[in-house]
Amino acid sequence: MPSHCDDTNKAAAIEPVDARPVNILIVDDEPRNLTVLESILDQPDYRLVRANSGDEALLALMADQFAVLVLDIRMPGMSGFELAQMVKERRRTARVPIIFLTAYYNEDQHMLEGYGSGAVDYLHKPVNPAVLRSKVAVFAELYRQGRELEQINRRLEEEVAERRRTEMRLQELNETLDRRVTERTRALNDSEAQLRQASRRKDEFLATLAHELRNPLAPVRSALHLLRLTSSGDARQVRATQVMERQVQLMTRLIDDLMDVGRITQGKIELQQEMLEIGTVIQDAIEMVQPLITELEHELVVRRPPEAVLLKVDRTRMAQVLLNLLHNAAKYMDPRGLIDLTVSLQEASVQLSVRDRGVGIPPDRLGEVFELFSQVESTLSRARGGLGIGLALTQRLVALHGGSIEAFSEGSGHGSEFVVRLPLSSVPSPADPAPAPHPRRPAPLPGS
Repeated sequence: MPSHCDDTNKAAAIEPVDARPVNILIVDDEPRNLTVLESILDQPDYRLVRANSGDEALLALMADQFAVLVLDIRMPGMSGFELAQMVKERRRTARVPIIFLTAYYNEDQHMLEGYGSGAVDYLHKPVNPAVLRSKVAVFAELYRQGRELEQINRRLEEEVAERRRTEMRLQELNETLDRRVTERTRALNDSEAQLRQASRRKDEFLATLAHELRNPLAPVRSALHLLRLTSSGDARQVRATQVMERQVQLMTRLIDDLMDVGRITQGKIELQQEMLEIGTVIQDAIEMVQPLITELEHELVVRRPPEAVLLKVDRTRMAQVLLNLLHNAAKYMDPRGLIDLTVSLQEASVQLSVRDRGVGIPPDRLGEVFELFSQVESTLSRARGGLGIGLALTQRLVALHGGSIEAFSEGSGHGSEFVVRLPLSSVPSPADPAPAPHPRRPAPLPGS
């Protein structure tokens, strides 16, 4: 808590200039005259300083500043005229107004001499108190105003100096900031260029890796086909051949996905879009995922509107989208699970939903599932196979079709749902003729 002394100092620091007493110097060799002058000029806002001679007056003028000098002319030693002349010759005191008092020098030449020595007024003794007080009050007020103006000017000069210092600091900060921004921008540009180069090398590496991995698969498939043809019917040999065929198919699919991601990243995929009924795409995907669903004894339920739903899509790529979603639903769910594939119509789009009752996705990982090489649980992904590229590829293929995909899950162990939205081409009424049959005849939809 501030002390009383601190409060007093603060009050004194902010006290207005004109509230401080004004110094007035009265000079007379007669003490009784000084006493009379003090009684006339006795006011709270005056500080009266006495001098009995010219020498004492000079010492007082050197020690303090005065608003006015009330000076007797006739004094022993140094006369008032001589003192006034010395006061006006000194730079420190030259502007101090002088009021002469005299009981002897009342002729015009004496008055002219007094004015010539620097006096601003000339009063005769005995002095009229009201006149003296009035004249002194005028000079005291002028002194206060001058002192206040000096303080205002000093404050303005300090403010101007502080503002200049602030401007210099701001200029230095701006120069420093500009330099830092330039350096940071250059660093970011260099980093971005390095990232682009690293991404380009990564894409080139993935494309080369996929190509090199795919080459040996052709002779492996041929060898398996030959083994099947020359099989003696031994159950163990048949089972071994089937296991190898499934693993070759899995590896082929992973490599194809890897190559597709590289093509999309490099902008080398061109969609072969055609007008198709949604059931054709669904049937293509189901035919490819059916072996896995059968192996794990899952049940697949397909729900769709009764009317024909037409989409302008790339048949192979859109079937690949549904295949990836159905494959993940089957793979990350315990045997004898349920998969729902639902088709619904919105205002200007068709919505395809794939829902499972599998391992689910933690809420904090939903935003990451579509990132390349992202895996919700790496241990589970390794156990069930997968590189974390299927959903990333799916999202990019959907985006190429002008659509979107979202993932939903209530958390681990509560299953997940993936919703694909695609622009709708047209929705024929039930009375409209069905679209012309596609050259490839779709098989019946399981569970529909």
